[in-house]
Amino acid sequence: MTEEKIELELEEEDGGPFLTRLSDEERAYAEKFAERINPANTVMILQYGSAAQKKISDFTDSGLRSVPSNDLSEIAEDLNRLIEALKKFDSDYDRKAQLKKSFRSLYDRAESKVREAARRIELHRSSLLRHITMLDRTYASILNIVREFDMYILAGKKCLKVSREVTLPRMVREAEASSLRQDTLAAADFRDGCDRLERKLYDLSVSRELPVQMCMQVRAVQNSDAVMSENLRNLSTNVFPLWKERMMLALGLTGGPDDVDPEVFHQTNKILLSSLGSIVKIHENGMKEREKTLKALENK
Repeated sequence: MTEEKIELELEEEDGGPFLTRLSDEERAYAEKFAERINPANTVMILQYGSAAQKKISDFTDSGLRSVPSNDLSEIAEDLNRLIEALKKFDSDYDRKAQLKKSFRSLYDRAESKVREAARRIELHRSSLLRHITMLDRTYASILNIVREFDMYILAGKKCLKVSREVTLPRMVREAEASSLRQDTLAAADFRDGCDRLERKLYDLSVSRELPVQMCMQVRAVQNSDAVMSENLRNLSTNVFPLWKERMMLALGLTGGPDDVDPEVFHQTNKILLSSLGSIVKIHENGMKEREKTLKALENK
């Protein structure tokens, strides 16, 4: 069997998802790199792929932990503070309704709380967008490490197949023909080197799973941030303005009839409280996802 035939068989065997992540240039580099691998060189095989393993180890120590989570905590605090203010607004409204007092000062205090929340929400949204961009870079960096693992594994598989099906049989034939002990030992050492390379490739395939999992975890955290950002935007652009408009109508503060509509008031407040409660729930899920991600990395 010739080396050219082995290359074609390798292409057919690994031409699925394993190679689709590599460009033609990367595949060509890996196949050329395979020619420089020497299974008989014990030190070379023991260190084979260690650069990629070190990269992912270093990244695990510093990668996702560098993504700040302070903003999510502050978002929750701001939203919960606004929820408490709206609940107080609701109870104060009922108390003043019984006393038939003006609701203007009551509304002004609540509206200032909403306005301040809207301002802080825009700051949080900007920060979340920066986090999402940072996570895009993080994902790209991890994906490059995955591709590096793929090139090491491809090159190693090519070398192992050629070594076992071309080089080793030739060495065995030469040892049998020469009857020299040194040729026999060389063939045995080469066979041991092939076994060592095979174990190393398995080790690399196991190590490769960590960056693959990290890519999935980065996307999960990023999606959580994106959902939070979208919901905060909906608060600022839709929910808050609608609340102000309907609340002023309910309290008779638009220059129209002075009759207060308690049903519209409570329903309007309920809508905003429901929206805030949903976002707080999203925040809790996002924090759980981050904790799950970091815990998974620590257990790898």
